[in-house]
Amino acid sequence: MIDKFRGKYWFLSNFYESPIEDENITYPTVEHYFQAQKTLNREEKLKIAKATKPAKARKWEDKSI
Repeated sequence: MIDKFRGKYWFLSNFYESPIEDENITYPTVEHYFQAQKTLNREEKLKIAKATKPAKARKWEDKSI
């Protein structure tokens, strides 16, 4: 059973760097992409994609990225 996304299972984490491109925007992690799907506003999507860390992308609603 996998109970942590660390060590050999890090690649399963939403925070693992694995770029995704959608609508000509490249998101560095799945977390960035997931958070961007919560808005239809392209400018907000770009801001989320540019967040320096996945945890900052997660806080996009707080306008703290």
